[in-house]
Amino acid sequence: MKFLADHLMQFTNSLDTDLCCLQKSIAALNRRIGWVPKGWVPIYQKMVKSLVSLKDDVHDDATIVGPWIEDAKMEFTSRNLTPVLAGILRKTMQRSLCTCKNCGLPGKLRSFGEEAQQVLCARCFAPWELADQLAKWIPRLQSADFLESESVIVVDDLEPAFLALIPESHWRWLSDGSDGNALPYLLSKDVADLLPELKNLQTLVMEMATADE
Repeated sequence: MKFLADHLMQFTNSLDTDLCCLQKSIAALNRRIGWVPKGWVPIYQKMVKSLVSLKDDVHDDATIVGPWIEDAKMEFTSRNLTPVLAGILRKTMQRSLCTCKNCGLPGKLRSFGEEAQQVLCARCFAPWELADQLAKWIPRLQSADFLESESVIVVDDLEPAFLALIPESHWRWLSDGSDGNALPYLLSKDVADLLPELKNLQTLVMEMATADE
């Protein structure tokens, strides 16, 4: 943050109404760094540093407003942009699309839940992925109809994140009689036995998923 203190103090604290539009925009951007997810802060700082370093007065009439933080990217509204300024903003948005918003490691757009999308690395996504699976299965396991039906659950019915939670001792095995191989399966009541543990895990996982936000 030192470059912000060194280069922007004159803009942020100045009462000079003769500041150009770009200088006023830079001062506002500096004040709004707290709006940025911590994984994207280095990207944001690099953008502001690039704006500060521009010396050509051809950029003075430009106005940049933001940042507007969506789950998937960081955006800005603007007016009177020069090609150079447009390039700086475009690169910032593109970098946010491939950087984990929580930790700053390389990430990608990941979906969970019905509509939620965020740019996350594999480590930061893991709790969300598991929380999504728990949110789907816990209500099913609490349903009397589901339990009474003794529904058969096979490996393909479970996502890897949830599959890893099933103890080996809970699996049943069915031989297909052809080559001696046995196919693993579960009955709904086998998984229902895990319901108290799954509820406790759901609380813990949600705490982990939101800890870095």
